[in-house]
Amino acid sequence: MKPIFLFILFSYSIFAQNNDVMHYYKLNIIDIDGNPLQDVTVKFKLYNLYEFVKDTIILANKKGEVLVSVKATPNPKYKESFNAYSTSIFYDVIKPNFYTKSSVQSSDFGGRVSRYKSDTKEDFVILLKFSDYIEKSFYLSKEYNILKNITFEFIDYIISEAFLSDSDLVTQSIILTKYKNNKYFALSLNNNIVYNSLKLNKYGIGEKIFDEIIRKILEPLNNNLGNIKDIYGYDVTIFGYIRNFSEENKDNTKIIYRFLIPKEIVKKYKKQDITGQQVIDASTILMDNERIDLRLK
Repeated sequence: MKPIFLFILFSYSIFAQNNDVMHYYKLNIIDIDGNPLQDVTVKFKLYNLYEFVKDTIILANKKGEVLVSVKATPNPKYKESFNAYSTSIFYDVIKPNFYTKSSVQSSDFGGRVSRYKSDTKEDFVILLKFSDYIEKSFYLSKEYNILKNITFEFIDYIISEAFLSDSDLVTQSIILTKYKNNKYFALSLNNNIVYNSLKLNKYGIGEKIFDEIIRKILEPLNNNLGNIKDIYGYDVTIFGYIRNFSEENKDNTKIIYRFLIPKEIVKKYKKQDITGQQVIDASTILMDNERIDLRLK
């Protein structure tokens, strides 16, 4: 039986060296309500085995669909035993009056061990415009008309400059709120970092969120809204996440932090007249709707 086994292995090895496959990537481009978008340009950079293949530009069809293909060649590292493939696409989705969306997709279809069972990898791309970040009733209100240009400049700075690398501005979250009879400019951010509960408790996470997110967001808030008379302060909600990293299948637990910070306190902080701890002491901080104190280390 040994000669037969060796012959089969040898034959498979020759097959593995010469078997190219095609990887297809399909993007479905939609708006916030799930409607397909037309007049969309997608710029691609295509890679095979981590090596650049080419640039290409494709226009979405009337259904908001874009299809691009990459020829996948076997990885020579494994040529003596089995086929292994790897392609990637880097893309920018561009449409006038919408924010550009950039991302990357990859496929290993066709190999002996593959995560993907289809030669086509499909994904949905949601393009957003600045009004998608504003709560609908506020967007239609007279109060919004007063703040329209200021709100646009604030959102455009946060999104276009990728100001908060580890957090995303939540859609339809910008609104004016009231807390203890004071009016606040409110927004919500989703923090993309999951914290390890073995190293940090909820209070420790709150301190890190203040240091890594709140300190940053205060600058564009102060620059754009610091002189608006009707606003008392800023109401910033952060969605944080925690998980026990020693338990592999454990789901993330969501923690909601809310920072209500007086506008005049922010001005003093930006002038370096007070410390971050003094900003916290002068603010109202809620964790899952319960008031807390934070002590910066």
